[in-house]
Parts: sequence; C-alpha cells; structure tokens
Amino acid sequence: MTQPGTRLPIIGTSTGRALLSRLPADKRAEIISQQPVDAQAKLISQLALIEERGWEFSVNESVAGVASVSSTVFDPSQDTLYALCLSLPESQMDQQIMNQLAVNLCYKASYLGCMVGDPYWLKRSIK
Repeated sequence: MTQPGTRLPIIGTSTGRALLSRLPADKRAEIISQQPVDAQAKLISQLALIEERGWEFSVNESVAGVASVSSTVFDPSQDTLYALCLSLPESQMDQQIMNQLAVNLCYKASYLGCMVGDPYWLKRSIK
C-alpha cells in the first residue's frame, strides 16, 4: 500500500505508463529522453502497445507484492487526464485475471471517455 501523495517514477507503474502514453508527443519525448539511452526504445514500444490496447499492467514493480491494471480518460472540458487503476495482491494475479480486469477497466474507461468527449475513446468506439 502506498500513502496518499507518494511519488513514484512515471515509468515505474502501470498508471504512470498509461498516463505517459496519452501525453502529447513533445511532452512524452521529453520524459523518454530523460531515461537511460538503452531503455528508451523499449519504453517507446511499451507506450505504443499501451496506446493500441488502451491499458497497461504491472506486477511487483514499484510496490512489492502488488499487481495492477491501469487505463486513462481525458476530459477535454477540464483539460485533465485521469487514471483508473485496479490493484490486487500479486499472488492473486494470473494472465486470465489480468486480461479480465483489463477488459472490464477498458469498458469503464471507454464509457467514461465517451461521456466526457475523450477523442481517444470516441475514435475507438466507432470501430
């Protein structure tokens, strides 16, 4: 468990990477450029995958014993990007549970995103 206000590296959590994947290209590039050179290509491909599927996961990354699935919703009227995250003990996470959590979370993110006019979720809902 992390206390409110705990700061973690943006690339070290599913929520951080999900948020990073939705930033404008120039802001994303600035953050990526601050990472070690040998890790930048991997991060770029990770972010592309997150953008494609709409969610990210982490297992035992910044918080030991915790697994999580995260997604995002942008509210253009507030110019605010929000993160949604479901976490559970790592011991309870397997591939099937992670996939089901991701599907459920994306469903909710899509619903909220379409309600507030998030271009990302509106575009996906048309497909």
